[in-house]
Amino acid sequence: MMWPLQNSLANILDVGPSPADPPEEDWALLDELAAAVAALSEKLRAEPELSRDEAMLFVKTETNAPGVCFRSIVWPALEIPLGSPSRINSVLCLR
Repeated sequence: MMWPLQNSLANILDVGPSPADPPEEDWALLDELAAAVAALSEKLRAEPELSRDEAMLFVKTETNAPGVCFRSIVWPALEIPLGSPSRINSVLCLR
């Protein structure tokens, strides 16, 4: 007697990736974060007294980086010259 469906058990159970499969590489988020850091770096060169809140608004409106990544990744990734006391306070979140 033949089974009504000619599928093997392996075909039936193979419904998705297993832990042994290599992960899919998706670099889109990292590319967006790198673009946000570069854009904000240029903006800070042009406007050195830009506040952190203004910088956050700039990143939200001008880039595709997720807003949740701003304080933890984008802002600390900048190489900000610590020249003026107001800049030091904004970098260290003392304001």
